[in-house]
Amino acid sequence: MTVTLQDAKAHLNITFDNDDGVIQRMLDAARSFMTLQIGHDTINLSTDPQVDQAILMLTAHYYANREATMVGVSAAALPFGVQEIIDNNRSWSWSDE
Repeated sequence: MTVTLQDAKAHLNITFDNDDGVIQRMLDAARSFMTLQIGHDTINLSTDPQVDQAILMLTAHYYANREATMVGVSAAALPFGVQEIIDNNRSWSWSDE
């Protein structure tokens, strides 16, 4: 499954349409991040529920934390579990062939 805007809204438990543009941007950013981290197009991994889950988790993280700096709270680089999913699905080739 390719994660859709409706999937992301369901994951975020959002029923209104006012933030659709924002959520779509966060979803696109999460998909792009996963593509770069894994090393190949996430669309090709769309049958992998782990990758879909990581994209949803990143989308939720980006939506909830829209600023790069937060004061007075603990912060994490990635939501719990996303790095493990990246590691499990990463293309570990260092050549262009």
